[in-house]
Amino acid sequence: MSETNIETPHAEEEEETLFVLDTTCKEDVNRTHEMPFEGRTVPITFKYDTPRELPFALAIKFLKTPSFVCTDEEGTPIPFDGIPKQPGELQAGEELQLQPNEVVAKLDELTVDALVLRANVLPDGEKLNKRSGKDNLIAFIVDKTTEQNAANTRSEGGEDEFTPPALDDGLVA
Repeated sequence: MSETNIETPHAEEEEETLFVLDTTCKEDVNRTHEMPFEGRTVPITFKYDTPRELPFALAIKFLKTPSFVCTDEEGTPIPFDGIPKQPGELQAGEELQLQPNEVVAKLDELTVDALVLRANVLPDGEKLNKRSGKDNLIAFIVDKTTEQNAANTRSEGGEDEFTPPALDDGLVA
């Protein structure tokens, strides 16, 4: 698999980058991960103990996985406690529980930075940044979340096709 040059459509503009370290790399073995980015899947190869500079919108996708460390150019780790689970992401029987530092808020109450983070972790979210504007960020998040929730609740056959098993009551027809 060949390494693809990762460039964004606005390469001439100053774009924020982060540095990503794959902590699972071994000294003698590089690790390649394929990530969706800009409408295609790109291979990203990591070397042992060597952070990889990536566009913010791509690097942020690695931040969700504990085996990756994202830093700024000074090496300061980017804090990420995760994005609170949304009701559509709960497993059967799981209840929505807010942590003491969490509140329920409308998207338009969030900062542009918070909206960019939430958009960037969604599929195709790497296309958005601070310049996208608050209204576009919110519309994208709502659309993608609605799509994901619909996909999570849709059965493959359309209608619920569950048929309970027949009971063996000993009667012969």
